[in-house]
Amino acid sequence: MSNFKPALLFFGGMSLLGILLTAVAFHVWEGNHQLKTKGIATSGTVVGYRSQTHYSKSRSRNRSSNTVAPVVQFVDVHQQTQTVASDFYSSPPRFDVGEQVKLWYLEDDPQHILLEGFEEWLIVAILGTIGGLLCLVGIPNLLKTIWAMVAIRFRASRIQL
Repeated sequence: MSNFKPALLFFGGMSLLGILLTAVAFHVWEGNHQLKTKGIATSGTVVGYRSQTHYSKSRSRNRSSNTVAPVVQFVDVHQQTQTVASDFYSSPPRFDVGEQVKLWYLEDDPQHILLEGFEEWLIVAILGTIGGLLCLVGIPNLLKTIWAMVAIRFRASRIQL
C-alpha cells in the first residue's frame, strides 16, 4: 500500500481538481445559458469603462497593469434606463465607447447582464478544457493504480492460503 500512496495522492488530487474545474465550467455555462434562454435580449451602448489595476512584483521592479470592463447603458422592458458594468475585464478594451452591443438580462435583475462575445464562452472553455484534460489523465491512472493495488492484495491473500 505504501508504494501506491504517492500515486494515489497525485492521481486522486489530479482527478479531484479536474472534476472540480469541470463542475465550475458547467455551472458558469449553465448560468449563461439560463440568462440567454430565460432573459431578455436587447442592445445597449458602451458609455465608458470601469477600470481595475493589477500590481505584480518582479525581481527587477514593481509593475502594474490596467484592465477595463465596459459600462453599458440600455433601456429595459419597463422603459427604465439601466447603466451596468460588465464583470469581464480585458486589456485592450473589447468595445469602443459608443459601440452598440448585444446583451441579455433578467427582467427582475437588470443589473446582471451577459454581453455577447468572449464573456459567453471564454471562462467556460478555459476551465472546461483544463478540467477535462486533468480528468482524462487523472481518472484512468487513478483507476489503474487502485486496480494494481487490489491485484497485489488479492495475490498476497491467495499465496497465504
